[in-house]
Amino acid sequence: MTSSGKGFAPGPIILAGGAEFNERMAPADRAWLDLLGRELPRLGVLPTAAEHRPELAAANGVSHFLNLNAAAEATMITGPQAAADKNRIGEIDQLDAAYIAGGSPIHLAEVLGGSPAWQKLLSRWRQGMALGGSSAGAMVLCEAIFVQSRWAEGLGLVMGAVVLPHFNNRDAEGAERAREAVTSRDLVGIGIDESTALIWHGDVWRVVGPGRVVVLNGQGSATYFDHQTIAGLPVPG
Repeated sequence: MTSSGKGFAPGPIILAGGAEFNERMAPADRAWLDLLGRELPRLGVLPTAAEHRPELAAANGVSHFLNLNAAAEATMITGPQAAADKNRIGEIDQLDAAYIAGGSPIHLAEVLGGSPAWQKLLSRWRQGMALGGSSAGAMVLCEAIFVQSRWAEGLGLVMGAVVLPHFNNRDAEGAERAREAVTSRDLVGIGIDESTALIWHGDVWRVVGPGRVVVLNGQGSATYFDHQTIAGLPVPG
């Protein structure tokens, strides 16, 4: 899959289940960055989903990725004005990877949806920039967002899917309710445990981390673990 007219392959995607920016998340984040094949990739941490104290979320993310040998920096897109600011958008042009931190998925979708910043992120991903995020940052990349029994429109990078982060915190009954809600809209649910991620590259989805990824569809559910690939999930883009 290549971007139209550019000759570039889209960059790797990471959808993480939460508990970001700690040692347990490091293997998945490192695996995602390694797919770029760059010795010191330039990475921007977007704290857009953090309605309160986005500077702290950005600082935590920068510290984490610096420890993973990335040239990490904060990309402070925190509201609609910043999402349309030419200087902020220009920063995205310089990145090899963009990581969206967790927080409120509804706020995140409202800020980025239809914005020049999102259009730039999408364009750069099509040209090979790595893209993804944790919890809210993963949820918003899908067709729809399902949180606290509420639905919202996602950014649509992964159509036909809904990410359900922190999936290890759901009991069997809660997981079944989520499956019924998601499949009632003809979508596939992707439940991702904390400290675990689903990484896409070269048209293959692969699980990385100590937890599970649970795929929820009309036939039931299937569980996958570290290093396993998952066939049949929607293709990004």
